[in-house]
Formats: sequence, C-alpha cells, structure tokens
Amino acid sequence: MKYFVRYSFPLLACNYDSSTAFLYFRRRSPLQTRSTSTTALDVDAFCVEAYIMEDNKNDTSLSVRTRRLDKEISAREWMEEIEKLEGSIHGVGAYTVVRCDATFPNGHAGNLDDIQWNVWGKDFHLDRLRLSYDMLMESQSVPQSYNFNCSSPLEQEKAVDELIHALLKSASESLVRGCNNTNTTYRSGQLYMTLMLTVLWTPSQYEQTKHINASLSRPTIRGHATFAGPPRTSIHDVIPSPISACLALSDELTPNALAALPRRYNRNTQAVDATAKISAWCHKRRPLEDPERYKVPGMNVREVFLLNQYKDASTFIDSLEILEGLTSNLFVIYKDGTVRTAPTPKVLPGYSRHLVMKALTKMSSDGANCTPKLVLDERAPTVQDAMAGLWSEVFVTSAIRLLIPVSLVFMPTTMSSDTSLNSHMTLIWKGDVSITSLDSLRDVEFQIGLDESSKSIL
Repeated sequence: MKYFVRYSFPLLACNYDSSTAFLYFRRRSPLQTRSTSTTALDVDAFCVEAYIMEDNKNDTSLSVRTRRLDKEISAREWMEEIEKLEGSIHGVGAYTVVRCDATFPNGHAGNLDDIQWNVWGKDFHLDRLRLSYDMLMESQSVPQSYNFNCSSPLEQEKAVDELIHALLKSASESLVRGCNNTNTTYRSGQLYMTLMLTVLWTPSQYEQTKHINASLSRPTIRGHATFAGPPRTSIHDVIPSPISACLALSDELTPNALAALPRRYNRNTQAVDATAKISAWCHKRRPLEDPERYKVPGMNVREVFLLNQYKDASTFIDSLEILEGLTSNLFVIYKDGTVRTAPTPKVLPGYSRHLVMKALTKMSSDGANCTPKLVLDERAPTVQDAMAGLWSEVFVTSAIRLLIPVSLVFMPTTMSSDTSLNSHMTLIWKGDVSITSLDSLRDVEFQIGLDESSKSIL
C-alpha cells in the first residue's frame, strides 16, 4: 500500500488518489514571559509537508520538511479556507482539537531532548474523530462497507500519531530557537507551554475513473497547531477570568424563529448527529457571533448558548433548555448542589466535559468537602430555572482552556415595531463572586487529564 502527500499554500483544490496529510504550524505574536525581563519568547511559524510511504504492511516511513507560513491563520480560518477551496464535499470533514503541554525540565530548552510533551486524551480524540467521520460519510450516503476500506483502524491511528509527532517536533524546534535567543534571566525555573493542535479528516479528492464512494472512504488527514497563551511557571494553568454569555435567540420568540438559527442539534432535520464534530460548523455559527446582537462590544460576551424547546409552557422562554456553547460544553451548578449538563446526543461529547464528569464522580465517591455536595445530573439546565434564581454557578469547558467561569448570562433584547435592533442585553442571571466550587473541581479535573495524557519526548 502506498500513501503520497502533496502540498502547497494556499491549499490546492486538486485531485488526490490517496490518503494525505497536511500539517500547519501557526505563529502567534511573541509570547511574553512571567519574568520581570521584557524579553519575549519568539516562536517561529511552520508549514510541515509529510510523506507517508508504505511499501508493505510492516514498513511505513514518514519524512517531514518545514517552511515558514506566508500569513498567520487560525485553525478555524484554516478549516474555512479548506472548505472554500475544496468545496462542501471534499472540504468539509471531521476534526478534533487536542491540548498538548510542553515541559522544560531544566528551566529552558537548549535542545529537543529538554522538552517533554503531554498529549491530552489522544485515544478519546481519535475515537471521536472516527465516529464523527463515519457519521459524516453516512450523511453523504456513502455505504458503511466503503468507509476506510483502504485504511484499517491501526493504520489510521499510526497516521494520526505521525501527524501529531511531526507537529510536536516542529513546535519543539521553534521553542528551542526561541529559548536560545532569549537572555539568561528568562531561563530560571521550570516552564510550561500549551499547544492547540487540530486534526482534520476530510473525504479525499478522487480520480474521475474511480468510483466516487470508494474514493470518499479515504480520508485526507491534515493538522494545524498554534501556541495557546504565554509560558507559565506552574503545570496547572490558572482558572481564566469569568466571561459573560448570551442566549442564541432570534428577535421573534417563536419555535420557527429558533429553528431557523444555526444549531448543532435538531431532532427533526438533523443531517449529522450533534455528537459529531464537523468543520462546517466553523462558518455556520458566524451569524450567532454578530456584535450587533450577541457578542456586543463592552459586554464581555465570549460565548453564545444554543437552545432547544423541550416542553410546552405558558411562555416561549419557559419552554427552553440550554444545550451548549458555540465552542464549549455548559455546566450549571444549582443551589442544591446538582450539577447539570445536557446529555448526548443533544451535545458534543467534549474531552473537557468528559474530564469534569469524571472529576464530579470522583469527588462524590471520595467525599470531597463541598457545601452543598456536588452531584452530576445529565439534564440540560433551563432558562426558567436561571430566571427563578435556582442557579448558583455556571462554567463552560473546552479542550484547551479546560474550565472557564461564567459570571453573567444575557438574553438579546427584542426589536420593537418602531425601532431598529436594540443592541442592549437583558440580564437573566448574575453569579455571586463570593461563591465558588470551581477551584477544587478544576484541580481534580486537571489531575485526571494529566493521568490520561500520553507522554512524548522527541
């Protein structure tokens, strides 16, 4: 079996006859250190070209070349550009975002051996990636018998491992150069950095002489990586500052208006299950980021909550449950200690969600000193409960930042018949900053994540 990889930037909208791996490494602005020195750790940007040549089932080799990107591009922009250039069939795929933590055991990185990587939840991400891709193929009417007919699960895992290894190596090389170019005042103490690594599988392009279903079964495997934040001196990154959130509501408060908004879960018209992580969501969610209605400047709204009408009620608002954020899972701690989060298949089973649920179970079994005692309940929190004052704390989870507190939840103000859109928000819930259960929960979540991570020294 033979795999051949071709690459150019911008991405080629061309035909492929085999599994492909594209790897991107993005540069962010120079990362400021925690030191009193003004020296910055300057991290280079790379595009990595990979060739997987398999002469037989037992012999696979990977050669990697790197070059600097011509422009800065986020993982989201990267996936949107792929869809734009390659179309809705071959440019849309399943993806996952993996947290990778670099550790400099000696306080600096003089060479690659000084850097150790923790890859969080690799098996979890690979399993969800496979399931998401299978669901995407089913939505495109590709028979199950064709899925990965040229690639076994073991070969898929090996390809992803090689992809991740190449990206981590590129990141390590960049860190080594940055540290070697930094003065010695920076090289004191132990340092940690987090890398945001995205793996994308899209249906391969096909030759016109081949059956389209057979060609669709071969995934094009690509990767993108960027550092997420500056170096830190503790393996535990601090809980981020609280954010505000807004409900995804149309100006018209009706079931039809709600159904017309972008959403991941729709039990009546769902093409791909909400448990699948599909790259098309990158552009489909943009209307819900409108600064005139949802992410209003000055309100610190960093997340928008997706809603579902789950029951009949006297008012439309009272009939709504809150499912998840645009890019995060949602947890609400009620005043009685119940911790509610929407169940699958209504939401994406995120990795940090998985860690929090395990942490809550562990804290309950260990008799953690929490008042009230936290008890997991896989039911979606409701808007009615928020407005009735039943919520105590709110937080969202993501693969990179893990746990993020939410201090305010707003609802967009509706439009009157004689005015234009009013960008002001209606506050439906405000957290009490003196109450927090998140420190202990975050510590347990972080430790479980470290225990599940796989270590890699290049």
